[in-house]
Amino acid sequence: MVVFLAITSRHTVPAKFLNTIIPMVQYNASQNIKTWVYNDLDISMDVSRNKCVEKFFETDADWLFFLDTDTFMEPNTIELLLNHGKKIIGGIYTSRHEPYLPIAYKKVDGKLTPITEIPNKIFQVDALATGCLLIHKSVFEKMKKPYFEYEKDANKERILKSEDVFFCEKAKKEGFEIFADPSIKVWHYGSVADLELFKKFKK
Repeated sequence: MVVFLAITSRHTVPAKFLNTIIPMVQYNASQNIKTWVYNDLDISMDVSRNKCVEKFFETDADWLFFLDTDTFMEPNTIELLLNHGKKIIGGIYTSRHEPYLPIAYKKVDGKLTPITEIPNKIFQVDALATGCLLIHKSVFEKMKKPYFEYEKDANKERILKSEDVFFCEKAKKEGFEIFADPSIKVWHYGSVADLELFKKFKK
């Protein structure tokens, strides 16, 4: 099994991030999961993610795992997600700002709405944050570029649609299902809503 670990670090990386990336790579090695590690520094997140995909195609990896530098998780996260055998699957974490809602969405009356009642097993979503997301190569092979893109207003100042929602909607149009695993322990740096989870993670 070969995984391409794509890191996007457009800002200063929190020192705590090392508590995620180093143990994760070490754990993968112990489970015979070969791990490529690539870090992109582009200031624009959509550009950065697209560059990560391009680098991914230059390797022998079958899976791409996005790991943002403001998300922290346990070393076996990739293995747990791989075990489900889904083409697109990730963990759930909340936004950093009030009201700290999960960045996982279902369409209600045609509008993406945060999922506030989380099941206790993996479930389908219409969109999911990409900071802890595992994607099989076949997804990108079927999609046309760009894979990620901000949709902005006419003045190009306000973001109307994030790059992760753009990707999820595009993948679903190609027939792919998107899954979330609520058992994955992932913490979004700066979100007080997840402090209790982070304390457990630190133990």
